[in-house]
Amino acid sequence: MTDAERVVRYVNSIRAVLSDLSADRRSQLSAETLAVLDTAERYSEDAEHYSSSGDLSTALACVSYAEGLLDALRFLKIVDFGWPSPRSAVID
Repeated sequence: MTDAERVVRYVNSIRAVLSDLSADRRSQLSAETLAVLDTAERYSEDAEHYSSSGDLSTALACVSYAEGLLDALRFLKIVDFGWPSPRSAVID
């Protein structure tokens, strides 16, 4: 798998998790948790930007940060989700 394909797969996974955290679920979260979710979303958007610009190293770093933030919230049992499997290779 190429780095470009890896970025696409990880971004899609992050999108799926963020969309799964519906407005109803988000309304129960603290402002701090919502800020972390927003930061994860922004990192995934940055990853798409850098990937489309050809800077795959930075794109992978951004998407890795986003995934790490979501994992941290999950490990702390602040949010509950599972990573999609298999990860899709298509960006809308």
